[in-house]
Amino acid sequence: MKVLIYGFGWSGKSALALCEKIGFEGFVVDDAIDMDLTNDRIFITLKEALVIKFDIVLICTTNKAYADEMALKLRSSELADKVRNFNTYIFREKMNFLVQNHFGTPEEVLKEWLEDDFEMNILQKKLRVLEQEYYTHKRHSSESNLEWIGRINAKMSMLNIFQKIHQGAFRMKNKLDVIYYPGFFLSAPSLEGLDRNFYFRNGGGG
Repeated sequence: MKVLIYGFGWSGKSALALCEKIGFEGFVVDDAIDMDLTNDRIFITLKEALVIKFDIVLICTTNKAYADEMALKLRSSELADKVRNFNTYIFREKMNFLVQNHFGTPEEVLKEWLEDDFEMNILQKKLRVLEQEYYTHKRHSSESNLEWIGRINAKMSMLNIFQKIHQGAFRMKNKLDVIYYPGFFLSAPSLEGLDRNFYFRNGGGG
């Protein structure tokens, strides 16, 4: 099933991420993109779009006047009755794990979207619920991490921050130990003489 994303700003990126997660094949038209500067197959011209059989067209902008202008370009085409305005950028790829809780198969989603009004108010409400669920999950995850940090601090009160990260972080169970520090990671062979404080050899600099 094919969806045309018309406009590739914040709303367009949000729409494409959601559609791809649901299972649609997405294509993008953006009047501001120079087609000579991209060879990504998902980007096509409006002329090309008008000869492809799309199941739905999502005009992606929060500017209603611009949405109406873009819809006007499609009014005389076979796509006219399939045009909807995706006027939000609530959805982001980090929310992918929640999609199956709120959306069905591509066929079910397509039917629901085509029955929705031009402004897609039903979808807007669903995305706001998904957003609240995401922030609730994020808050609970943060609270869980805070509890874990509390246990680390209580159990290793005499160690400095790097030693605590070394003791508490995930390490690969093979010939290399991998330690994730804030913003970077280091790996080193499991040899004697390593400085476990900062994961460098003693006297090796750093």
